[in-house]
Parts: sequence; C-alpha cells; structure tokens
Amino acid sequence: MASTLAQQLQRIADVSVNTVSAERLKATYSVSLLYPPQVAATQDIDLIYSSTIDGFAELVELDPRFKRFERGIFSDASRSIDRFTQTKEENDSLNRNVEEFLGLVGPRVLLRSAQKAVEWLVRKFRIHELNTAALILTFLPYHGHPVFAKVLSIIPKRSLPIALSCLAPHIKPASCPSRDNIIKSLTAHSDFFNILTLYVLEVVARSHAHHVLVSFYITVVVEALNRMCSTATYSKHPEDIITKVMPILVQGLKAKNVPEFQIGCYMIITVLVAKLPIDDKLLDSLIAEVIEGWSKESISAALACVALMAQERRSRSALPKQAIKGLAAVDNLGQKLVDMSKKYRVDELAAGLSIGILSSPSKHGLEGIKLVQKVLTDVSMPVGRRRDVLTKLLQAAIKGDITEENVRIEVADFLVGLGEATNGTEQLGGLLKDLLTSEGVDVETLELRLQTVIRPAVEPTEETTQDKSIKDATKRAEQVTFASLLSSLPKTTADISFLSPNPVSIYTTLTHALIHATSSKSNQQMIDLFSHPIFTQKAANEAFNLSFLVKVWTSKTVPALARAAALAQAQKTINTPIKGLRVDFQALIPYILIALGDLNKKVRAEAGNLLLSLMSSFKTIDANRKDKSSKTKIWGFDTIFDFNTEAAKWMETAEARKIIEGLGILEALEEAMLDRDVVRRVLAHGLGRVNDNLKNSLKATAVAFISSHIIGLSSLAIKLELLKLVNAVTTGSGVKAMPTAELLQSWVEPADYAVKWGTLCTEEKVDIAELEKEFAKTVTSSDKGEGVAFLIRIIKGEFGSSPQEIGEMRSAACGRLREVWSSLKKEVKASASQDILVVATSHVDETAIPGEAMEILKSVAIPMEVFEGWLQDCLNSLRSWTVKLGRGSSSSNDTEPSKKKKTGVEASETPTGDEDVVGSKIDDLTAILELLEVQPIGEGHVDLLKLGFGILSEVMNVAGEIGVSVGYLLQLILGVLGGVVGYIKTSKDPKRKLDGSVRADVLVNCIRSTTSPQVQNRALLLVASLADVAPEVVLHSVMPIFTFMGANVLRQDDEYSAHVIEQTVQRVIPPLVKSLHQQSIASSKSGVVGGVAELVSSFVTAYQHIPAHRRLRLFVKLTDTLGGDEFLFVVLSMLVEKYSQQKQSSRADGKEDGITTFCKDVAVTFGEETQLVSAVKYLDVVIDVLHNTPQGISQSIFSTIKDASTETRQSTAIRLLQMLSSILDNEKLRTQIGRRLNQGDADAERIRSHFSSALEKILALGKEYTEGSLRQAISGVMVKLLDLLSTPEFVKVVDTLITNSEFKRSALATFKDRVTSEFRADSASRTAILNLTPKIAQIVASPESAIEFKGDALSCLSAVTVKHGKRDPSIIYSLAEAVIGSGGLRSEDEGLRVLALICLTDMTNCLGGRIVPVVPKVVPFTLDLLEVVAGKKTSSLVHNAIFALLEGLVNTIPSFMTSYLQKILKGAWASTVTAGSDDSDSDSDVESVVDGQEITQELRTGLLDTIAKKMDVKTVMTAISATWNDALRMGYSATQEHLTTVSSLLSTATKGQVQKIHPLLTSFYLSAFALRKEVADHNERIRIDEDELDVIENACIDTTLKMVLKLNDTIFKPMFLQFADWAAEDLNESDDFTGERLQRTITFYNFTNRLNENLKSLVTEYYSYILPTTITLLNTIITPTTSSVPADSSIKAYTSLLRSLATTFSTDDREFWTSPMNFAQISTPVLSQLAVASKHTTLPPLIINAIVELACTCTGSDEQLKTIHGMVLKSMRSEVAEVRMTAVKTEMEFYRRLGEEWLGMLPETVPYIAELLEDDEEDIERETQRLIKLVEEYLGEGELEAMLT
Repeated sequence: MASTLAQQLQRIADVSVNTVSAERLKATYSVSLLYPPQVAATQDIDLIYSSTIDGFAELVELDPRFKRFERGIFSDASRSIDRFTQTKEENDSLNRNVEEFLGLVGPRVLLRSAQKAVEWLVRKFRIHELNTAALILTFLPYHGHPVFAKVLSIIPKRSLPIALSCLAPHIKPASCPSRDNIIKSLTAHSDFFNILTLYVLEVVARSHAHHVLVSFYITVVVEALNRMCSTATYSKHPEDIITKVMPILVQGLKAKNVPEFQIGCYMIITVLVAKLPIDDKLLDSLIAEVIEGWSKESISAALACVALMAQERRSRSALPKQAIKGLAAVDNLGQKLVDMSKKYRVDELAAGLSIGILSSPSKHGLEGIKLVQKVLTDVSMPVGRRRDVLTKLLQAAIKGDITEENVRIEVADFLVGLGEATNGTEQLGGLLKDLLTSEGVDVETLELRLQTVIRPAVEPTEETTQDKSIKDATKRAEQVTFASLLSSLPKTTADISFLSPNPVSIYTTLTHALIHATSSKSNQQMIDLFSHPIFTQKAANEAFNLSFLVKVWTSKTVPALARAAALAQAQKTINTPIKGLRVDFQALIPYILIALGDLNKKVRAEAGNLLLSLMSSFKTIDANRKDKSSKTKIWGFDTIFDFNTEAAKWMETAEARKIIEGLGILEALEEAMLDRDVVRRVLAHGLGRVNDNLKNSLKATAVAFISSHIIGLSSLAIKLELLKLVNAVTTGSGVKAMPTAELLQSWVEPADYAVKWGTLCTEEKVDIAELEKEFAKTVTSSDKGEGVAFLIRIIKGEFGSSPQEIGEMRSAACGRLREVWSSLKKEVKASASQDILVVATSHVDETAIPGEAMEILKSVAIPMEVFEGWLQDCLNSLRSWTVKLGRGSSSSNDTEPSKKKKTGVEASETPTGDEDVVGSKIDDLTAILELLEVQPIGEGHVDLLKLGFGILSEVMNVAGEIGVSVGYLLQLILGVLGGVVGYIKTSKDPKRKLDGSVRADVLVNCIRSTTSPQVQNRALLLVASLADVAPEVVLHSVMPIFTFMGANVLRQDDEYSAHVIEQTVQRVIPPLVKSLHQQSIASSKSGVVGGVAELVSSFVTAYQHIPAHRRLRLFVKLTDTLGGDEFLFVVLSMLVEKYSQQKQSSRADGKEDGITTFCKDVAVTFGEETQLVSAVKYLDVVIDVLHNTPQGISQSIFSTIKDASTETRQSTAIRLLQMLSSILDNEKLRTQIGRRLNQGDADAERIRSHFSSALEKILALGKEYTEGSLRQAISGVMVKLLDLLSTPEFVKVVDTLITNSEFKRSALATFKDRVTSEFRADSASRTAILNLTPKIAQIVASPESAIEFKGDALSCLSAVTVKHGKRDPSIIYSLAEAVIGSGGLRSEDEGLRVLALICLTDMTNCLGGRIVPVVPKVVPFTLDLLEVVAGKKTSSLVHNAIFALLEGLVNTIPSFMTSYLQKILKGAWASTVTAGSDDSDSDSDVESVVDGQEITQELRTGLLDTIAKKMDVKTVMTAISATWNDALRMGYSATQEHLTTVSSLLSTATKGQVQKIHPLLTSFYLSAFALRKEVADHNERIRIDEDELDVIENACIDTTLKMVLKLNDTIFKPMFLQFADWAAEDLNESDDFTGERLQRTITFYNFTNRLNENLKSLVTEYYSYILPTTITLLNTIITPTTSSVPADSSIKAYTSLLRSLATTFSTDDREFWTSPMNFAQISTPVLSQLAVASKHTTLPPLIINAIVELACTCTGSDEQLKTIHGMVLKSMRSEVAEVRMTAVKTEMEFYRRLGEEWLGMLPETVPYIAELLEDDEEDIERETQRLIKLVEEYLGEGELEAMLT
C-alpha cells in the first residue's frame, strides 16, 4: 500500500505541468484567451506578464478598486506562484482573489485591457480549469458575443462543473448559446439555476454588480420562472418555486446599494404573484420586506410591486403595521398613488393603507389623515372599498379616536366638503349620504364630536359669512370653555333683532355658546346661557331672544343638535307664561315651516313640537281674549325687522290659528317627520284651489303674510326658503293674493341691483340665479296682466342702472313668461307679443336678452291677428318706399307688378333719409316671418296668402336699393307661402278659389331675377304646390320656369335642389300634359308631342350640366311623369339626336359611350310593354326622319330636321337605330318578354302584336335600304329584336329569315349567338334548335350558297353540336356528311376547311364512339391535307384545326387511330418546320406568325401528350422509333418534339410497361446516341448546328435517365453493356480516334456522367465494365506528343471523359476506386494527364478537378495519397511551364479541399516550393506565393516562410 506521501506526490504529478509529456506541456501552455494555440505555445511567462501589466494599468485608471489586486495576483511576485505547490489556505485565498477580481472586471470584459488581465489568470493560474464556474459565469451575460465562445473553447470538458453541463454542447465546436437555450436550462436544471443565483448574489454582496449582469440575470430568471409556473411539475407543487426563489428575494430586497437588482426582484415577485397562489401571510411578509428595503431609486417600482401584492390579498383588512409605517413615511405618497391608479389598480393598497392609518389615527397625525383624504377623493377604486375606508373614518370620528385638534378640524372640513359635494366629490358625497342613512351612523354624535354640520350632497346650500364665523369658532370649541364664552358676553346690547338688515356682533359668540351647551351632558349650561342678562333683560314680546333662536334653527351651518336645541328652547319660551301679558307668536310660523322641511329628522321633530306649542298658545289667547287683566301683544310687532313696521303683514290670532288648522299641517306632522317635502305639499294643497277647509280670504291672508316676511327679511337664504314655500302654491285664491308686483319691486328696485344683491349673495353663499328664478315664479298662470307687465318691464331693462346689470333676472323673467304664456288671456298675449317683439328686434340692447325674447316668441302661440297687423304695417312701409322710387302704386289694392318707369330719377337721385327706416323694417319683417314660420299652420294662415304675395312683390321691387341682401327674407316669404299652400292642399276644401290671392307672375319674376339657389328652390317648390291647388294659375308660366330650370337649377349638386326639381316635375307636368291633350283634341297628336318636346328640350339641353349621379333619377322621373307609354320615345330620341355620335364600329374595349349607357338605364326602368311600345314609336320617328314627311312627328321632336340634307337625315337615322339596338340588347327585357309570352293570355298577345309591328317596320326598312352603314344599323336592330323572343319563336323567325337573302346572314349569326349564350334550354327550345339544323346543313351542302353563308352555317352547326348534340346524337351524326363534303372539309376555301375541322372536332367530342364510321372518310384526307399545308405560315389555322381534330379522335377512339399513328407523327414533325418569311414582312405580320406558331406548338404538344397517354405504349414507341430519322431530317424543332414525346411516354408509362419494351428502347437509344454521326454524315440534309446538337443530346440523355429509373438492375445492366460495346466498337482496330469513334465517346461519357450524377454510388461499379476502354481513351485522345492543337471533337471527347471520371470519383462511397486494383489501374492514367495540360487552355481545370476528386476519394489511405502527391510533385519539375503551373494549382486545390489533412504532405512539398519560388516564369512564382499563403492559413502565419528560409 502506498504511503500518504506517495499519494500526495502522485496527485501533484497528475496536475503538474512539469511532469507531463512534452506534447501535453505544449497543449497546456498553448491555451489562451487572446492568441491562437500555435502563437500561445511560443510565448513565455515574462512576455505574457508584460502584456498583462499594461492592460491592468488601464483597468486601475478606469476603476481605482482594481488597485488592491496590484500586490496580489498581478504583482511581480505572482510570476513565481505555483498554485500546485501552495497550501490549501494559500490556494483558498488565491481563489477568493480571483473570484473577486472576476466579479469586479465583469462589466469591462469586452475591453482589450480587461481581456489581457483575464489572460494572465488563464495562463498563469489556469482559472479555466480550477476556477471554471467563476470564469464562465463572469462571461455568461455576454453569451451572444464571440468572446464567450472563445472562453468556452479553452474550457476542458473534464473541468466543467456538473451544474454547467448544459453548456457542454457549445464547447466543441465552440459556439454561443442562445438566450432561449439558457432559459430552458434554468427551467429544467435546478443546479444551473442555483449556481447562477449564488454567483449573482455574491457579486451583489461585494458591491460588484453591474448593469449587464443584473439585466441578464433578471431577464432570464423571470422568463424561466414564468415557464416553471406553466409546467405541470411546478403547478402541482408551487411551493418548490417559492423555496427556490426566496434566497434571491431575501438578499435582493435588502440590496439598497444596487437598486437595479432590487427592481429585478420586484419583477420576480410580480411573476410569482401573478402565476402562483400565495397566501396572505406570505404576501404581508413580502410587502413588509419590500417596503423595509426600498431605496430612493427603486421606490416607484417598489410601490407598483406592493400594489400588485396588495391587490392579490384575500383579506380586506389593514396592511401590516410595519408596512403602514414605511408607506406613511414616503413623501407625497398620496399623489404617487393617484398617478399609479391611472395606469393600474392600486385600490387594495390604498384601502389597506387607509384602514391601517385610521385604526390608529393619533400615531399618524394630520399627514396620515390628509393621505386618507387624498385616497378617498382622487385614487381610483371600487365603490365597495371606498365605502370601507369612509366607514372606517366615520367610526374613528364617532369613537373619539381623533383627539388632536388640528386632525379633528381637518376631518370635519373634509366631511363637510363631502356633504356639500363640491370640487368633483359628488359621488363620494352620495356615498357619505348613504352611510349616514343606511349604516346606523349616529349623525348627531358625529357632528358634536367634530363640532360641525355635515350636509349630504343633495343640499348644496352653503354658509353665510356669519355662519362661517360660527364654523370657525366651532373649530376652536375645545380651546374655549363655556364659562369663558359666557363671561365674554356683554350684559346689555342695543341690538333689537337678529333678523334685521344690520348684523348682530354677538351672534357668533352666542351661537358658539349654544353649541357648547348642547354638547354638554347636563342641561345646566343651557339654563345658564339663557339666564344671562343679555337674554333676561329683554321683554317676552321683543324680537331679540326668539329671533336669535330663529336665526340658529334656519341656519344650515349650525349642527343639527344645536338647531334642535334652539327649537326646544323656543318651545320653552312660548310655553313659559308671562303674568299680565299674552304674546301672539304668529311671526314664528314662516320659520317653523322652514324647520319642518329641515334635512335632519330631529330638527323636524322639534319644529313639530314648537308648532303644537304655538297652536296651544293661540288657543289660550282665544280663550282669554275677554280677560281684561292681561294684554295681548304680537311678538316682534315693531321690532322683528328692526323697526321696519311697514314690511310685515299681521293677522288676528284667530286667523293664524284657523290657517294652521285649515292647512292640515298638524295632521301631517307625523308624516313630516319622515319626509321633509311634506310641508311644501301640505302648503300647496292647503292654499290651493282644492282645499275647502280654508276660506279664500284666509288663504289670501296667509300668502300675503308669508310674502311680507319675504319682503321684510334681509337674509337672502331665508328669503329663498320662503319663496320656495309660497311658489309651491300654484292655484286658488292664495295665488291671486300673491303681491307679485310688490315682491318683484322689492327685488329689482335697487339702483345698484348687481352690487347690492351680488354682494349679499356672495356673503351668504346663495345662488343668485336660483333666487331670481324663484322671484320670477311669483308671476303665476292666473296673472291678470300686472305680473306679466312687470316681467316685460324687467325684460325691457327698465330697472337697474343699465339692462346689462339685471341680465340674469331678465333671463329668469323670459323663462317664466314662456312657462305661463299658454294660460294667459288673448289680449294679454297680444300686448305682450308686441312688447317682446320690440325687445327681440332691438339694435341697442347688446345682451343676450333679444335672442331670448325671440326664443319666447318662437316657442309660444301668437294670435294670427297680431301677425296680420305686423305684416300689413310692413307692407305699407315697403309700398311707400317703392312709390318714392317710382316703382309702385300707393294703392293697397294694386295686385299687378309695377314696372319700372322712366321718371327721370337716376340712381343717385334715389330718395334718401328713409334707407335706415326701410332697412329696419326689413329686419322687423324678417323677424316676423321667422316667427310665423314656426307657428302651427291653421285656417287663419290662409288669409295671409294675398298679403304674403304682396310683400314678396314689394321686396322684389326694393331689392338692391336698400344696401342689404334680401335672399334670406325671400326664402322666409316663400317658405311661409309654401306652408300655407300645403295646408290648403290637405284641408277639407283643397280646390277653393283663391280669388286673386296667388300671383304667378311674381313667382316667375322671383325665380328669374334672383341668383340665390336656395330662393330659386323654394320658389319652384311653391310653384309645384300651387300646381296641385290652382293649376290654372301657373300653367301659362310653366315654360319660362322650365327654361330657367334647364339653365340654372338642374346644374345644382345638392340633395335639396334635387328634391325641388323632382317635386316640380312631379306636380307641374301632369296638369301641363293634361292641358296639352285638351288643346290638341281637334288637332293631330304631334301637337301634344311638340309641346312635350318643347318641355323636354329644357332638360335635354341641360343634360351635360346635370350632376352625373342625378341624371338618371331626374330623367326617369320626368319620363314617368310625362307617361312612359306615350313619351319615352320622345325623351330617348331627343337625347340621341343631341348627344349620340354615329358608331363606325364596335369600340375596342367593348364598352358603350356615356349617352348609350344612360339611355339604356332610362329605358330599363320601365316595363317590357312600355319599352316595346316605345320601340315601335321610335321606329316611326326613324322612318319619318328618312322620309322627311311634312308635318311629321320628327319635325315636332327635332327642330333642325326639316331643312336637313339627305345625308344628315341618314346620319341621324343611323344614330337613332344604333341607340335602339343598344336599348334592346338587354337581358332583363328579354327575360320579361319571354315570361309574358309564355303566359299565353291577352297580355302575351299585346306583346306579340307590338313585337310584330316593330319587326315589320325594321324589315320594311331593310328592304328599302340594302347597303351601307344604314343597312348595318337596320340589321343590328333586327338582331336585337330577334334576341328578345323565346327560343322556339326565335327559331321560327330564323327559319323564315334564312330564306331571305337580305337577312339570312344576320339571322344565322343571331341564331349562333343565341345557342351559345343560352345557359340552360328547356325541352321545347332544344327540340326547335335541333330541328332547324338539317336546314342549316343544306346550306353547307348547297353549291349555290355563298362561301360566307356556308361559313356562318358551319359555325351554327358547331354551336348546336357543343350545346345540344348529346341530347340527340343521331341528328348530329346526320350532319357529318354535309360537313365532310365539298361545302365543308373538301372545299377549296381554307376558311371553310378550318370551320369544318372545328365542327368535326366538336362532333367527335359529342358522338364519342359513334364517330367511327366517319373516321375513314375524314382522317386520311386530313393527314394528306396536313402534309400539304405543313410548313406554310399562311396555313397555321389549318394546322391548329387538324391537330385539335386528331387529338379529339385519339382521345375518343385511340384503338381506331393506331393505323394512322406513324403518319400522324410524321405530320406533327413536319409541322414544326416554319417557312421562311420574306424580308418585306411587316413587324405586325412577324408578330402574328410568332403567335400562330405558339398556338400550333401548344396544340401539337397536346396531341402528342394525348397519344402518349391514351395509346398502347409499345405501339407508340414503335411509331416513335420508326419516325426518328424523319424527325432528324426535319431539323432541330422536330427532333426536340420527338424526344419530348418520348419523355412524355416514359413519364406516363408504368414500370412494367417500360420493362416489357426494353429491347425496343435499347434499339431506339442506340439509334438516338448515334445522333452526332447522322448529323455529320448528312449535314446537307439534316440542318442542326453544334449548339443545337448538344441540346438534343442532353434531351436524349434526360429521356434515357427517365427510362433507367423505371428499369431494374437485371434489365439495365445488359442494356448498359450494349451501350458500352457500341461506344467501344472497333476501338482496338485503330488508334486513330477521329470521326464516329470520337462522336460515340462524347455521347457515351456524357451519358455516364449524368448517370453518376443522378444515381451516384449505385452505378459506380458499372465503371468496371468500361475501365479498360476509359484508360485507353485517356492515353490516346490527347497525348503529350501531340504536336498540333487538338481538334474540337477531341477536346469535347476529352472533356466528357474527364467530367465523367470526376463525377464517379466524387460519388464513390463504396470504396470502388480506393480498392488497390482499381486505384492502381486508374491513378497513373489520370495523373499522367498533367503532362497534356499545355495542349489547350480548357484542359487544366478538367485535369485538376479529376485529380483532386480522386484524392478526396482516397483520404482513407495515406499510401494512395502519397502516390497521387508524388506524381503531382514530379510534374512541378516538368520542363513545360503550363504543366508546372497546373501542378501548383492542383496542390493549392488539395489544401482547399482537404485542409489540415493535407499538411502531412508538407515536408515533401517544401523543396519543390522552394524551387518554384525561383522559377523563371513570374506567373508560376506568383502562384507559388499564393500556395504558401494558403498553407499558412492551416499551419500558422509565417511558419512555412520560416521553413523555406
């Protein structure tokens, strides 16, 4: 057993660099981070250290922290450190220094200086082996940088820690791992996760963390954790993830010096919280840790993290105390939470924090409460959580937890603000209201605790200045004692009443004392307060004591308990008897009513008690009124308003009692306790009309009594409450007794209205607008005029210093007047209307009141008498002005338009001085008409019709003279008149006589003279309406109107103008047409047509100016209104004559012009009968145009046709006919007519009659005009007419027409089109069509038929065959004879032949096998014809038709076409020959020829493909073989087609079929491989050049390969041997390799090359059969002794041979060529080819490639490589420079292909390279230098140079 010492020595030896072999020593020292191994191996320790020190110095300059390593691992002494001989303690210290340095250098490792420093650690201390983990983890953040790959490359796999084994695949070869791979490894391998985490935490602990490391770590860990949470393993055990992550969080959250890492930990927490279920305990702990550890830099991210964790808490309780303490210490936390809440949810954080603060408000003080307020008001959170926080706040206040004075004041102000619902806290105020009413909160206690009044958001009233002083004093409640307050009160005061206009100075102190006494648990303080001399010295009937209490209980800023206490004290005062005095406290009634409507239930209850006590006192007074011992005095009689005795109205005590009893308030007290609005309802009912319990006089007294208090009071807040009470009364005598004028007078009479009331409202915080509205409401619907008059005075601005000063009150008056208008009397309305109109039209008032006044008038009903008076006044003013201008009569009965007279008054002499008056009157008229326009139209408006036309006339007279535009005014006048006429139309008497009220001349003048489209449109609408109610008035003015429309209105492009035009057409034209009919009863119809044409001409003339999208609708509406049956033809004829151009031919794009499309669109909107009737009438117009009939219809429609020349009339007729043809070309019309004809009823007969009329007319024209453009146009109409018929009837007509020489071609063309286009024919249609075909076939067979006619007939037969042939094949078969005969296929006309061939093709497809009897008659003739036309460029159509027919026959009956196959193929080859074109051919002719060739080739290819697919393989192959020579003779294209056919045959044939015919294929390919010989032997007959020959040979080889792929080895190997024998035939007889032998060599080795490329090693062994031949060829084709340049054929053969060898070398993976025998045979011949490199420039690359491929194949045998290399080296010393150059290039290619593997040959090569460097040829020397550089890329820079030197 070895001793301990021996074991230690052995361990040292295992790792010591001094005891290892030299090879291992070199490998160890060659490991470097910066240098290649070969360079590193040459460096010594001193050189490395000197380089390191420079880099280390740069690091020290960058970061002084590096300086501490200067005496350690980077000291001069470190060069002598050997860590393998050091003690364990020394090595541990060294490891710590290394790891600390790596952690510190981490952010700079990409710097060269840092890499130099790390290089020292690698080279000296071997940290890549002994500190592997630290090194890798330092560089891991840069895993995508090449430097990390370099680090991995120097790591020995044995040194790689198991935890980092995931990086092992990236060590060799060194590569950079992707981020995704790292994340996957962290997810799957806990060791990797732990080691990375431990490293990062250590770096953070040393304060060496840097951005790259932290960002990398956090990024990958977060993503890894995200994936872990999604995996099944961790989802079942989430605690494993938490356990894994907690060490990171524990240290990371405390790393205040690395805020970036803290933020990363927050991201980790975010992932955990979002992905895993975590209980509240852990969440609270994490929240506390985050808050405890955050820093200024990380606080924002930390708050977001805490918010997320708080959001996930299940508990709704407060956050942990430690967390609350930390959060509360954050500056401006409230605003931070607000900002955060806008981005994400923080409601649970905010709520938990707020609840925690409110749990101990004293600890957090004022800042804590302000934070809670900020949370409640500004942070976004659900209502439920907001309710929790607010509830907690109320609980803290009620319990008395809020002890600090400033905190209490803050809470009080906050809750009061919520009660007032200001500053956007309406929702929170509503929540507070709910809590106060539904959560059982003791509001009174709350108010007393906070010493304030909390008002819900429903009561927006705010405190007065005096009330605010009370509130301010209340805030100091605990600072001032009750005794001090009491002692501060004076014993006497000069103040009389607290309700007086003058403020009482001691009110604030008294109120504060009252509140203090109320909050006291005993009643003694209340007794002491009211026992004070200031109260006791006043008499009971004086106002002082009780007015104070009234002031308190009506205040909204005094706490509810204090208000209730004031009422209770008042009750005590009333109930306390006074000896010898009876006091009537009736003045308290209004204020008790206010208290009964208080928000607080307790206050309402005390008010009820006070009212009962008051009633009791009234009864006592009544009972003792006869008692003379005591007097009765009214409380406050002289002093309630501070000696303002005139203001108050008083009642008898009995009256006061009766009023209270009669109102029913006492009975409703219990209900009033529950609902504060009861008192208003009771008052409205009690003082209203329906209450019989109270006399009207008492009702009036009560209203007057309360109103007097409103007038007398100085407090605007109490005024407002009392106004609301009295305004609740809307009916009855109480309303009538309302002193409206006095109330309004008291309010608006101050000259400084705005200053006085504005100041008071501001002080008392009363909304002045609300107060003004309540004052305005005192004017009721039963007002007799006084109140309305006062309101109008207010509206006029008679009060205040200016109208602007009481602007809001004026608006309130306007609003109230609008509310009560409907109930006012007629005379009041009339008077008020006049006054309001004055305000509305005021030009002086610059406020908004005129506009409001106008809105009043627009919104109320004004009597028509008022309007009539206004309009008459305006008319009189305008007439007086026109008289002054000399344009009218002063007579009001003048109904005729005054014409401008020559008065001698020029424009400059226009009467002056009245322009402003007239302009003002025009403004008034405009306002009046605006009001009239919005009034509901009734019978009273009819009387304004005459007045309106008079005003219209006068306005037109003064237009342009007054300096203002009257366009808007005219619109108003016309609008009003239109409304009246519309009312007449819908009234009970729409046909009433208007007795001169309507003046059409004025309307026409208005339409023609104005330039405003809006005015024109309204005038036209009025004309249209008048045409309904008084057509006789407007008919004589219609034509000027339509003329004007054509020139102006029709051009407008807006919806309203379009509506106007449509209405005018729809309403005016019918009576006009009716009138024209009546006028023409005794005359001809053309009279009506002429009138209509005159009207239509306006529209036709304007056609181009009408917006395009409105034309169709307008003309359709016009035609429909005129009557489509009667006048559609007129509209169409006029449009055509005006805009259509004669069509010389069909448009190239197949589209119609605009007018044609438009006319078709117009016509198609009408029914089929209307269109046919119109077509008949339209043809009458055409006939009349051609015949120029005197007084004819055409002269009524066309104004210029009468004197037109014959040429012009024919041109017009052609355009009309062409348009009719387009109109009739309509699928919809065709369908409609067919449906009607199928019905067989009277309607069908009418349709048939109209059609017959049209056809007769067009046939008559056809007979009269037999040629020219007119003839074409007539034929076009006839064709379209025929298309309208159903097929059976159409066929009958065609049957008749084809006998008519005039129309038979058109009939046949129409027949063909109908057959082709008909989608699905019924049985009757199909039978009719098929029955007509024999007659059409007779046309083909008839010798008398013209060629064109026969062609049309053949086209028809073809169409019928395709469409209906399969339904009745026998008929189709019977047609074949005619098609084959002399009129068809055997015709001398080429066109007929083509059509016949097409027809036969269609018949073949239709008849199928039934075509067999026809084949002998067709195919021989067709093939003969193909021979005749083959190659003729003018016969391409015949080619195409023949090929199509043959393809159809082969496809249909392939077995019957076998006998014709060879001839078919020969014809196909022959058709590839294109006849030469003359030099004179134009470019277009050449292009057409090219296009025809392409079509022919496509059809020919289709035929040949069909033959290959459909016919027997052997038969086809036999025919192909037999026609090979024919194809060759016909040239390149034919040969290509031939081989393409072979390829197609082999592609479609199965393996079995190919294998069966392999002898035939062998024979064919032997012939095909002899292609070069055939071309060479018959070069005069076979015109194929060398390039084409190569293409053909490649195509032949391609087909051969297709064949090979379908053969097995058993069949192919003999075939290959036959090919080989053929190629080597007679080679041994002669060494002269020329002619046929070279040609065979080229083809065969090209074939073997392609064979090896495709089948690779599968056929490599086939070379054993041709190896001797190949060697012979290598040695003899080109030899070094050849003196002359080799022939092209020799070079080509040599090229194919070497390429074949290179391919077989490269594809050999079965060691065929590396076998000693084969290698020995081939190596010498191949390598000896270097000697012939000089014979031709193309040879060296071929030779080099072959030799290098052979070498690459032999890489497994050093001996074979040396053999190859030796022969190459031998060639480097050749006498021939080209040989030496080729040898050098070969050597270079060896290095390129084999790389380091070829370095083993370097020692042998060095001497040769040295010799070549001194070669006489500079090119060789330069190439040798390139070789040296190439070698040094693998050997090392400068190494080979060193060897050579």
